[in-house]
Amino acid sequence: IPRNITSIPEMLFAYSGLQSVEIGYQIKSIGMAAFINCYNLTSVTFENYNSDTNKPQCTIIESLAFADCAKLSNLIIPESVNEFKDVNPFSSCYGLKNLEIYSKSETIISHILHIMSLATHLDCNQLTSLVLSYFPYYDVEFKQLVFPALKNLTILSGDIAHNAFKGMNTLKTLTLAEGVTSLGQQAICHCYSLETLYIPSTL
Repeated sequence: IPRNITSIPEMLFAYSGLQSVEIGYQIKSIGMAAFINCYNLTSVTFENYNSDTNKPQCTIIESLAFADCAKLSNLIIPESVNEFKDVNPFSSCYGLKNLEIYSKSETIISHILHIMSLATHLDCNQLTSLVLSYFPYYDVEFKQLVFPALKNLTILSGDIAHNAFKGMNTLKTLTLAEGVTSLGQQAICHCYSLETLYIPSTL
């Protein structure tokens, strides 16, 4: 995509044979159903998403942007994204295994987790690895958000509520980065498959 193009229009790559996509840092929005039914698409990343220079500028991902990409296994959402539309952008992404959300918006992260959990049994039940830049405070156990295959969970910041991961029997690795400021009582109780736990020095 030429550098003078700053948005991906709706359905621009729909039904194409794309296999992987790196979205340029200059792209500010991804239109509705922009990549819908890209049947061979396996990976979507953003240019310089982990760099301090020329960071991604994308702020909006519209509804169904990556829907029906059945082979999509890797998706990275940069910290610049602050708006998701209500309809699940990952609908029928049956092969999604790795999801990394670096958005700094607690609202966005809560929204993504909500739509993901509603779709998990039908769509994203192969998700094994999840990275969250922020952990929203939940009054319910995280396992009730229904990620039946989740093995690796990384939380970069936030407060971990009481009983947060209690009973997540599939979880093998839990990484709490330096930005995590508290760990609630019995947060990892009954995680019988947990093999590796990383906690920050501040806890």
